[in-house]
Amino acid sequence: MAQVPDEAKELRLVNNVELKIALADTDAQLQRLLNLYLTPLLMKLGSPHAAVRNKVIRHLYSFRSILRSQLTVVCVLRSLQYAHM
Repeated sequence: MAQVPDEAKELRLVNNVELKIALADTDAQLQRLLNLYLTPLLMKLGSPHAAVRNKVIRHLYSFRSILRSQLTVVCVLRSLQYAHM
């Protein structure tokens, strides 16, 4: 039987990702962080905890405004297709 993840732990992980991305100094650093963390962050939308899902959605909105101003950053979501295999 699968164990339900701890809500506080999931929230910490989501907040840490948001902080790392928000502190990116260059487009290259932002690109690297998005490549590393965007897919796992999107997968948190499947969390059993509403607070975690809501936090992810809020962070995605803030990333959207960051990405709109960064024309050189490309979000590669290819890893999503492998996440469910």
